[in-house]
Amino acid sequence: MEENSQILSLDDQTLSLDDYEFVIKCIYSNYKEYCKSWHSIKSGRMNLKSKQIRDVYNSSCGIDNRFLDYMHTFKYGLTSFYRKILLELDDSIDITDKTEFTGRVKSEESIRNKIYIKSKDQHGKFPINKCLNDLLGLRIIDKDYKNNINILEKKILWFKEQGYIINNIHRDTKEGYKGYHIYFKDSNEAFPIELQIWDSENEKKNRELHVPYKQNYVKDIIKDYNKF
Repeated sequence: MEENSQILSLDDQTLSLDDYEFVIKCIYSNYKEYCKSWHSIKSGRMNLKSKQIRDVYNSSCGIDNRFLDYMHTFKYGLTSFYRKILLELDDSIDITDKTEFTGRVKSEESIRNKIYIKSKDQHGKFPINKCLNDLLGLRIIDKDYKNNINILEKKILWFKEQGYIINNIHRDTKEGYKGYHIYFKDSNEAFPIELQIWDSENEKKNRELHVPYKQNYVKDIIKDYNKF
């Protein structure tokens, strides 16, 4: 494509359009390969789009064990999966020299807390694949975000036209969080993964907001438990 030659970076130490294209392709192809392997070993089938939080959680019994087993088989290899992506991106485009690229596998505590909180949202009528869409969360903090983001959005549209199953959304909350989120999907039976792209200018505020968010939902859980 002609637009591949466009350079988005201010200098050699930021990501170019070619770099971003490689990042998306690398994550997506490795994710599809990971899901293919997982489909061959997983026990049972679940449609995570139609199945809701209320189907796998209730206040008296907690989280359904069958669902936990299903989720754990998917989560099991995600740390190795992240390392594989990081190595490929470093070998091919020196990503850690150009930007801050990090990842984490969602902790068991965070998963349980998120399910609990969503069980109170519209009585748990919330699709699982929208609740647990970040079992693996990746993040880029871009020093040249403002110049990059509009062209990147066009690139995402092009990927969708090529058959990539990805969703993208600008998050801009009233509390002040700002970020561009990309969700990679395989099928309704697999859990999505997430790539966040932050403007480096918003990094401090975004990190500050993350701490009280976690504290608030933990307080909410404790308050509810104290009723019993």
